[in-house]
Amino acid sequence: MAKFLGILFISWWLTGAAQLSSKVLWFCAEGGLAPEQHSENHQQPAHTFRLELTAVGLANDGTPLDIRAYKVADGTKLTTVHGHFGSAEAALAELRRTAKKSSRIVEQGEQVIHGISVGERVVAKLAASEPFPERTMVLMTKDADFYQIVSPSAELVFEAEERFYKDKYKGKPSEKAPARKSDLNE
Repeated sequence: MAKFLGILFISWWLTGAAQLSSKVLWFCAEGGLAPEQHSENHQQPAHTFRLELTAVGLANDGTPLDIRAYKVADGTKLTTVHGHFGSAEAALAELRRTAKKSSRIVEQGEQVIHGISVGERVVAKLAASEPFPERTMVLMTKDADFYQIVSPSAELVFEAEERFYKDKYKGKPSEKAPARKSDLNE
């Protein structure tokens, strides 16, 4: 059962949500597992994401942000952020503001679903800074929704995107091939 722990800044734990420079209003510790989404062939997922923390933050424009921090068995952390903005333009502005904090853009392109552009997708690297190692970040928008996934493991970022956000797009993430792990290790 979740415990309300009060108003705190927890950016030290959120392996990349700290890059948002958003205010964290409250958080609670969780002990549950992320809901598993199995494919039609019912293959076991590569990782089990253990939900460690949920928080509510604020974007610069005051939009509430749902922040979730996960950990996998080897201790690697992954953070997801979601915000429903007042317009597609506001969500895109948040994506661009967050992308500017990256050390390198690996890929940038439109989110295309059934031939219609519905947003943007960015794959970027965040430079190592005490106490964080270098991290991979995927930013996405779909209409007025903004999504961010951050982890030191590019593999985990892409796995989480596929497992937790694929149904949000119901189509290809972009016309361009997604970034490969080898592209991120240059």
